[in-house]
Order: sequence, then structure tokens, then C-alpha cells
Amino acid sequence: MLFEDITPVIISKNSENTIKRCLESLKSFKHVVVYDNGSTDDTISICRSFDNVIVIEGDFFGFGPTKNYAAEKAPTDWVLSLDSDEELHQGALDELSSWDIKDTQTVGQILRENWFCDKKITTNGWGNDFIIRLYNKKYIDLLIAKYTKKSRSIAKPKP
Repeated sequence: MLFEDITPVIISKNSENTIKRCLESLKSFKHVVVYDNGSTDDTISICRSFDNVIVIEGDFFGFGPTKNYAAEKAPTDWVLSLDSDEELHQGALDELSSWDIKDTQTVGQILRENWFCDKKITTNGWGNDFIIRLYNKKYIDLLIAKYTKKSRSIAKPKP
């Protein structure tokens, strides 16, 4: 399935060690926007090796403002905000395939698993937190998305 109505948007800087896996997981999207803010490694050349990736280079304004600025560059109204070290698994893609893009007021949450040195972190307040990553940029700004009343999980924990 080719996702034409949702654009993943990623901000990056010196992400050569993680960006390829991230972009590999997004091959089923017609467009992916990578906003790079000053990489000095091979991040940009890796991104440009993917036919569906639009690379934009610019300044860093802080995480929230930079993510929102990058989202403005997406060719679709629906934005899937990801980090360069994250990847979508099949379960999330399956959920996205049934997403009602006409419901512009609902946002999508993704379960974040935190890893360090190949070990899942589940203590000290880390782990199993849902974060809003899918939203319609015409109606909801990522900075205020957490205050919306309607949300739906787009990625569930692995069994």
C-alpha cells in the first residue's frame, strides 16, 4: 500500500547511524520530508538516496518550533512526526491504513519504547508512554496537540 495522504516529517542533524533504518521503514509513503539542520556527516546523502524523500536544509529553532516549521513543508495536511532514530513497524502501518483522514480533529499516538545500549528502559519514568505523532496540520499544531481531547492509538505494544 502506498500512503499518499500522510507525510512523515523528520528533523535531523548528524543522524547517519540511524536515518537509513528510519527511512527504510517509510518506503510505503509517497513523500517523506527530512528537515536537516546542519549535518556534517553523511545524513543528507543517505536521505537523498531514497526516491520518496524531500530534503530541506535550514536552521534549528528548538525542537517544537523546528518540527512545526518542517511540517509546513509537507505536501499533505496529515503529518506523521518522527525522530531520525525511530522506525515504523508493520502494526503501525496497518493502523495507518485504516486512519480516517476526514476526521481532522483526532490525533494519533505512538507507543514509545526507550532503548539504551540494546536494552529496553522501563524504570525511572521511562517506557510505555504514548506520544502524539499524527495530526492534521491545518487544524492542529504539534505544540498544542497534547491538549486535544480526541486521540487514537496507531501503534500498540508488541506481544
